[in-house]
Amino acid sequence: MSKKSGTDWKRLARMTDSDIDYSDVPKLDDAFFEQAELHVPLKQPITMRLDADVTE
Repeated sequence: MSKKSGTDWKRLARMTDSDIDYSDVPKLDDAFFEQAELHVPLKQPITMRLDADVTE
């Protein structure tokens, strides 16, 4: 990967949960979770043929 990440990983590692700004994320209360539904997509099996040099 030639593109350098723009993330300041050292600053991020120093952050605590209280440093995170959640002002644009609504709080989810019990009423939300009472009506929430879990949708798990079906998995599709596939077959792929690769040259031996690719798998090595």
